[in-house]
Amino acid sequence: MIIQETNKWLAEFKKKFINFCEKAPIILSFNLSPTEVILFEQKYNSENTNLLYTFQLDYTQSVQLNIAEIKKWLLENKYPIMIKQETLDKRFTSDEMQILIDKQIGLDDILKQRKIIKETKMRIEKLIIKRNEFHIRNLETNELNFYYLDIPSVLFLTKLSTMKPVDAWEMFNKKAKLLNKDKKI
Repeated sequence: MIIQETNKWLAEFKKKFINFCEKAPIILSFNLSPTEVILFEQKYNSENTNLLYTFQLDYTQSVQLNIAEIKKWLLENKYPIMIKQETLDKRFTSDEMQILIDKQIGLDDILKQRKIIKETKMRIEKLIIKRNEFHIRNLETNELNFYYLDIPSVLFLTKLSTMKPVDAWEMFNKKAKLLNKDKKI
């Protein structure tokens, strides 16, 4: 009876985990044994695979909770991060103005707005290849937005692996169309 339940649990895990891997923004493969799942990552521009993580299966928890633990680790350690840069105009506060006046900075310069570059980390959390749909989380606000990308998603992810995070966001932003706005999860 225990062996049948274990095999049933493993079959359900395998089915759900394959579905999870297909939607991950990295190429995952895995080996499943009765005690653990071993994750491998393949880069989009390479034939090589790298051992990522060995996760001990916990039969006292549901299949979903086991997969959630793996996803949590992947989110924190492996999912791609892009950096959105915005240039903001910001006026000096009255305290800052007083400091500048004390330093004998000209009033014209003090009244000008200063340029500030704000960086926001954007994490790719899910990819639906059939629809070229990306689920991107703003790590500052925790908002999850869905985007359609005008170029093949695999092509973008291949380029992403060789780009700086700021350049990756700029490319993504030029080629993406927002499907929804401000979905907090």
